[in-house]
Amino acid sequence: LSAAISAADQYQQTSSSAQGMLQVTDSTLGSVVSQLTQALSLATQGNNGTLNSSNEQAIATQLMGIRDEVLSLANTSYQGQYLFSGSVNAAPFTLSSATSPATVSYLGDSAVNSLATPDGQTIALNIPGDQIFTATGANALGALNQLIADYSSNNTTAAQNDISQLSTALNKVSQQRVLLAQTVGYAATER
Repeated sequence: LSAAISAADQYQQTSSSAQGMLQVTDSTLGSVVSQLTQALSLATQGNNGTLNSSNEQAIATQLMGIRDEVLSLANTSYQGQYLFSGSVNAAPFTLSSATSPATVSYLGDSAVNSLATPDGQTIALNIPGDQIFTATGANALGALNQLIADYSSNNTTAAQNDISQLSTALNKVSQQRVLLAQTVGYAATER
């Protein structure tokens, strides 16, 4: 009985920490969705054909600020653990501005950390960052970098395709957030 009580107490402490991590992850993804929505709005505004090169440069500058904020959110940590790096204990994303467009590298792995419940269920505690921020066909950071390059060089023709890619990436982040919200709800009921 003592061992069972000890195991239940240990699970309670672990699940409390996991719940906190999941809530921070959900909040972080909510902020990412807001930033990407703002970027999409700016890019669409910039592609209306009525702006001059000075206006397009201003949009490129604003998009850089959004990209930097999304990159910062992608590197969020909770209690010393990076939310989106898998099992790697280092900031998962780095930016290189050596080329145009700039590039973002993912330094994490695809490991999904989990918590086993007393009844044998497994709760996923993270989503690897490459599945959220740099996924093939839905690369949010890549689309932002490409849009920055487009507006910096006054290439609004190329921006149309990049706006579509950013929209796809925004949908992907939103879908991942919904999956995480289901996990948060499940973890809360297990406690």
